[in-house]
Amino acid sequence: MTGWQRLYKVELPLAAPVILAGIRTSVIVNIGTATIASTWGPVRSGTPIHHRPERL
Repeated sequence: MTGWQRLYKVELPLAAPVILAGIRTSVIVNIGTATIASTWGPVRSGTPIHHRPERL
């Protein structure tokens, strides 16, 4: 069995649950961050960025 065959037939199937768990975790973190940012961002942090070009 070559290295590539071992990778595709043995190692990737064994690693698939861990890879999918990492993807799931990153999706949950991104959705949570977007939810918080949409509530907090426009009122506090978005205002200085929005008005900055007007001062130049």
